Order: sequence, then C-alpha cells, then structure tokens
Amino acid sequence: MAGIVGCGTRHGGFDKCQGVLITNNIAASVESCLVDTTGYSVMGYQCDNPGANLFINNVAHSIQGNGALIFRNTSDRSQLTCI
Repeated sequence: MAGIVGCGTRHGGFDKCQGVLITNNIAASVESCLVDTTGYSVMGYQCDNPGANLFINNVAHSIQGNGALIFRNTSDRSQLTCI
C-alpha cells in the first residue's frame, strides 16, 4: 500500500508506462492495514543521468512503513546493474 504509486504495473516483463513525472508532492499519514506501507513507490532513473530523474522534491512523513520504495525500470537495460 502506498500514498502515491508511479508506474507500478508490469505487463509481459516490461513496464507499461514511461516518463511519468512525480514532483512537489507530500505523502502523509499512510497507515498500516496489516500490509507493508510506503509514501511513494516509483521507478528509479539511470545512473549518471540526473536529467532522467522523474521523482523530484517529494516529501513523505507520518508513514508507518518506508518513505519511498524505488524499483528498477525493467524496460531500461542499463538499470540491470545500477539505478
């Protein structure tokens, strides 16, 4: 369970969406309902390419789990080794 999920759907081994910008948000008071919780669940960006960062200036507080879960974009082969 997350306050905000960006591109969390997978289809056929590849992510269904790309280029989703999540910026200047506040995720607050995500409360556990007997499942893991997070403020944000979003894809990471390619190492050494800060211009590709699509998750900028976001705040998570009062979360009963993690502030953010960052997962790799399976359609970006460079992220197999580094995000």
